[in-house]
Amino acid sequence: MKPLDFSHNGIRMKSPHRLSVDSDIECMIAAPKSFKKEILFVGRVKWGDYLISAEVVETNDQMGFDVFSKVHNFIKQRIGEIF
Repeated sequence: MKPLDFSHNGIRMKSPHRLSVDSDIECMIAAPKSFKKEILFVGRVKWGDYLISAEVVETNDQMGFDVFSKVHNFIKQRIGEIF
């Protein structure tokens, strides 16, 4: 899936597959040059089918997820859209 927007609360992305509202999807974020590991999270589809918005409901590393979110927001403010 291709991410279009990311925030601490959720993600908006294009999916090659139709996804049902309220279904859970497993996602991974990584920044190889900044972080040494991948951070997994579960998103719950809130709307859409191929262009979806998913709420973050669980993560395997809350502190890493929080740091990634803050860094992502800082970079986005400084240089504009990342994706």
